[in-house]
This record gives sequence, structure tokens and C-alpha cells, in this order.
Amino acid sequence: MKRIGIIRVLSTADEELLNSHGRLLHEFIGHPDLVVVSRCIEGHPQGLWNREEGQRAIPKIVNLGQEMARRDGVAALLVSCVADPGVPELREAVSIPVIGAGSASAAMALTLGRPVGALGIIDRALPPVAEVLGPRLVGWETPTGVRTTVDLMSEEGKERFAQAGERLKERGARVILLACTGFSTIRIATFLEEQLRVPVIDPVISAGLIAWYVAKEHDGADT
Repeated sequence: MKRIGIIRVLSTADEELLNSHGRLLHEFIGHPDLVVVSRCIEGHPQGLWNREEGQRAIPKIVNLGQEMARRDGVAALLVSCVADPGVPELREAVSIPVIGAGSASAAMALTLGRPVGALGIIDRALPPVAEVLGPRLVGWETPTGVRTTVDLMSEEGKERFAQAGERLKERGARVILLACTGFSTIRIATFLEEQLRVPVIDPVISAGLIAWYVAKEHDGADT
């Protein structure tokens, strides 16, 4: 068995919500040896929706990652946030691979060799995405009315996602990168691919595939 640890930055006591990204990986990877352990940091019920929340969360992410490496025997850690909060710090603190959803999904988008448009919940390009994509990043959009991860949980607003995607296509995007792991929670990628007729990169699946690959090279022991 290969155990991947997911660090959720949305604080929740809802087990269904907590484990939603793990279920997504199980369904997509579909390997019987995959075990996913999901835990969340405390004190962020709306996720990390601005710089201040992200900075405040870094020591919590590092502490949780260290605990998971010791207690849960995971062979790789996935920080499920496109801003990659705490990823450099956690890499210094544990001996197993640490994958950030932002840089992983941007790298996945880059491999397609097409202009990329990013769809997020804040009105600025996140550094992990911008740094990896460079000039390939041709636009950044937010669905109207979406400002926090919690806003993504309602059934309303699918058309707003599609409209934001169309704006990115008008700016030259031929790949859409979902720049918020909350979009993975509501599984919007398939809907957008059908509406926009371009590839849509899911951040949790992208990071999960890399975590699964590197986990096969580690035994999960951490010192």
C-alpha cells in the first residue's frame, strides 16, 4: 500500500467534505494500493482566501505535515491549495516529498504547450502558477460573486464559471487551469470542458498524480 497524505486548508468537521479530495484521487487513479489520509488545519473555516490567512496558516501546515509523516506513515504529502502555502517550509521539515497543488497543476498545464488561462477566486495571479507558466499564462479570471471557498459549495453559479472561462478564451487561452482546489471539491472540471471545449486542468488530480508517482519511490518512514 502507498499512502498519500492530503493537507486540507479548509477547516471542517464534516468528514464527507474533508475526504472529498481523497475520493477524487481514488476515482481518478483507481489503483488498489492507493491509500489517502486527509487531515485539515484548524481555524480557517473559509479556507485561505487572502494573503493574511495564508501566512497565518503556514506554521499550522508545517506542524500538521510533520505529524502526518510521523503518525500516518504517508509516503508523500499534498498541500491542497493552489497558493502552495507552507510548501517550501514543509519540505525543509520532513524527508518525504511535498507536492503543492498550484505548482503541480501549472506544470501539468504547461505540458500541453498551449496558452493557459487560470480561473480562481481572487483577482490576482498566484505566484506558484505565474512562476511556472511564465508567458504561457495569458489571463486570470474569477467567477462573478465568488470570493471564498465556502461560496463554491452552493449549486448556483455554474453559468458564472462558464462565463469566466469564455472570457479567458477570448484572451487567447486554449487550456483552463482551475486555480482553486475548491473547484475540485465541486468537480467543475468536466462541466467546464463540455461548455468550453478546451482541456481543463484540475489541481487536486494534477498534484495527486505526482504524489502517487513519487510515493512509489518512498517507504513513508520519516525521521
